[in-house]
Amino acid sequence: MYRHLPTFTPPVSVLAKPTLQRLQALQEFTELGSGLNLAMRDLEIRGAGNLLGSEQSGFIEMMGFETYTRLLDEAVHELKQEEFRDLFPEEPPRTGTGRDVVVETELEAFIPGTYIAHEAERLTIYRRLYGLTSREQLEEVGNELRDRFGRIPPQVEALFGVMRMKLLAAGLGLPKLHLDTERLEVHFPPQTDTQFYEGEHFQRLMTRISQQHGKGVRLLQTENLLKAIFPFKGSVDTALAVNAGIEFLSDLATTAAVPPTAG
Repeated sequence: MYRHLPTFTPPVSVLAKPTLQRLQALQEFTELGSGLNLAMRDLEIRGAGNLLGSEQSGFIEMMGFETYTRLLDEAVHELKQEEFRDLFPEEPPRTGTGRDVVVETELEAFIPGTYIAHEAERLTIYRRLYGLTSREQLEEVGNELRDRFGRIPPQVEALFGVMRMKLLAAGLGLPKLHLDTERLEVHFPPQTDTQFYEGEHFQRLMTRISQQHGKGVRLLQTENLLKAIFPFKGSVDTALAVNAGIEFLSDLATTAAVPPTAG
């Protein structure tokens, strides 16, 4: 039998916003076993710590957006699989069969606190970006940010550009990109991925890259690694580097998608 304990509060009009949010959370999560949901909501209200800002270099700037979000996703999944398995019985195990594109960059591609002040809200946006699978979804997030927070600053524009590069690389079957102010490095899958290297898709990529040798594009192969290096014209700023990277990958995507015509 359930017992109800009445809770008395001052008028809603005089409550501080965090207090009101906590009361709303208590009203929302009333089922048995909702403790984790309450704890996560409280973390959002209090803020997740200074993880997402540029102060003190920030985790994202220290290790990169892709590395940070990948580690965060892995940590959350591990908690669901081990510590809180009873609360998430339908959480599927990770099989490792999917290819996740890693983008390494030291460019200023992040969400500054001057644009989105609340750290938990920035974390939510980062996680949404990390889970995108299409350009349409990326544009949807961009439109939402403009509606809610106003004009998008250069750092966030760069972040969106990096995400578009990630989507393009995923469509090409490429596992890793490295972007800085001087070049874009496109890493190909391990040589053990025979399905990738024996397909017509790979042959089209190689043909297109070889056609761009005049622009300085070159292939670099070691014992276990093949990558294409696309140099920029000198050292460029963040916006130009991101745009150049998108242009190069878009060209590869177009070439790989359309079979060459005969004759």
